[in-house]
Amino acid sequence: MHLSDNQKIYTVSSLTNEIKAVLENSWDYIWIKGEISTFRRPSSGHWYFTLKDKSAIIKVVMFKMQQRFINFKPSDGKEVVIRGRLNLYEPRGEYQLIIDYMEISGAGERQKAFEELKKKLANEGIFDQDKKIPLPIVCQRIGIVTSGTGAAIQDILKIFNGSQIPLNQYILPVRVQGEHAASEIADAVTRFNNIKQAPDVIIVARGGGSSEDLWAFNEEIVARAMSASKIPIISAVGHETDFTISDFTADLRAPTPTAGAGLILQQNQYFVDKLDSLMNRIKIAIKRKIEQRRENILSLGARLRGPSHLADTIRLRLQEFENRLINLMTYNVERKHTHIKHLGEKLSRLNPAFKTSGIRQKIENHLIRIAAAIKNCIGKDRAALTMTISRLESLSPLAVLARGYNIAYRIKDNNVIKDAKQVEKGEQIRLMLYKGELTCKVIKQTR
Repeated sequence: MHLSDNQKIYTVSSLTNEIKAVLENSWDYIWIKGEISTFRRPSSGHWYFTLKDKSAIIKVVMFKMQQRFINFKPSDGKEVVIRGRLNLYEPRGEYQLIIDYMEISGAGERQKAFEELKKKLANEGIFDQDKKIPLPIVCQRIGIVTSGTGAAIQDILKIFNGSQIPLNQYILPVRVQGEHAASEIADAVTRFNNIKQAPDVIIVARGGGSSEDLWAFNEEIVARAMSASKIPIISAVGHETDFTISDFTADLRAPTPTAGAGLILQQNQYFVDKLDSLMNRIKIAIKRKIEQRRENILSLGARLRGPSHLADTIRLRLQEFENRLINLMTYNVERKHTHIKHLGEKLSRLNPAFKTSGIRQKIENHLIRIAAAIKNCIGKDRAALTMTISRLESLSPLAVLARGYNIAYRIKDNNVIKDAKQVEKGEQIRLMLYKGELTCKVIKQTR
């Protein structure tokens, strides 16, 4: 074979350029499905990998600026669907795909399935707010459904370590992704509902991940088990921006596992604050009563008249009564506070969902008994104080004068006359009566 004179001869570059033009002009943006292989990310931040199926591979490039739209981390073995345009790299004569979008294979189908199941369950009323079970007053027994080795369980237990109320945690470890994860999660929720000492609340939790990783929590079997639960459930799956079917089905949704544990501590702290507030109100009421009694005692003390040593004695007695009253009130308050705290601990060991009204009635009855005890103590001290005042009044010189006696004084030196020899005939004296005074003149002395 000989080369003819009119035969066109290509250079490598010219042939490559023509192939490049045909290749890039024949296909616009195309969608391709395959498995990621040899994924790498150099210091430039761009992604380089090959997309393969059973019989062929193609090189793929995704520049750094386009990666902001990707919500998962690519890795070898992941099935993906990509969109891009064909490009021929002239220096090596290799063609490749430059892509601007990538998603997990089946993500579109999963989103469609998610919306269909969500609509179906919503039509059945499973998401209705009036079917949500509120958290009990105190959550002490905590059931946890999550992976036994993931970060979620560690985050939850770390939060629970800061609880003021002792907590009992019961963990049913399950797979949180993969083929059998949904059935294990549903079975764990059902098991917690069927045990003799059921937990007060259940946390269904998992750390963050892609929508594919979280898919077990979008399965209908999980939603049905959570909806049938008689125990309130907190869904704490993924990150704050992640939403699953379990979030809509649960009685309460937390953005993260840590936040789910925090909701329980927040509920328990509300009970502690409520109890402290009640005790502070009791103390303030008792203090107010003591202040009123003190003012009454001081007022009565100011009205008493008599020898100074009797007044001092009464004053000391009053101070003693006041100290005894304060000590008694403080003792009663502390005793009742301890008793109420004991009742609160007993309450936390029960299921508040069924015992709330009875326990509230017991607390109110104990408060009535506290008020009655305080009233009884004040009544006893008031009677003792009244008796003391009566004794003081009986010893007062005014009481002696009221019986018809009088006190005689010499006018010239104002001394009390105890003997007739102290005055002379014709001398004027002053008589102090119960009411008023008389000035008299001595007419006769009997010695």
